[in-house]
This record gives sequence, C-alpha cells and structure tokens, in this order.
Amino acid sequence: DKLVTGVQTCALPICPSTTPVALVERGTQAAQRVILGTLEHLAATGSRHAIKAPSLVIVGEVASLGAELAWFSAPVEAACEAGHATAA
Repeated sequence: DKLVTGVQTCALPICPSTTPVALVERGTQAAQRVILGTLEHLAATGSRHAIKAPSLVIVGEVASLGAELAWFSAPVEAACEAGHATAA
C-alpha cells in the first residue's frame, strides 16, 4: 500500500524503528479496524492485514494508547513481532 510504504520511508530516517504506529481502516465507521505495531514492521503489517482505503497511519507514542482509548468499541489488534495478530 502506497500510504503505508510512504509513511515508513519518510519516518524511519527520523524515528526509531520501535516507534509505535496504529493503522486505522474505515475510521468512525461500523467496520472500523485498528492494527497496532511498530514503524519497523509497518509495511509488512499493512500488507498482512490487507489494509484498504480509507485508512490512516498514526505514528508516535500516542499510537500506543490505541487499546486504552478504544472509544469506538472496535477491537484493536496488536501485530506482534512474529507476524501474528492478537486482540488487545
């Protein structure tokens, strides 16, 4: 996905690879999906979860609050280093 690859390309030179990210697909809609991960694995996570438009990428410590602030009641998935997702 161009969005995910572009964000990773722009952010990796200035942010640590362990920087938290959140992929939000169809935000505020009934089918909203949130995937949490790290900048290093952003492209692989986006591809593995087949993120489609409309979507956005949140980069930085605020992204790590996704599960805590899950105001929309959509399940938040944490993409683990091994490449599997679990509900948070």
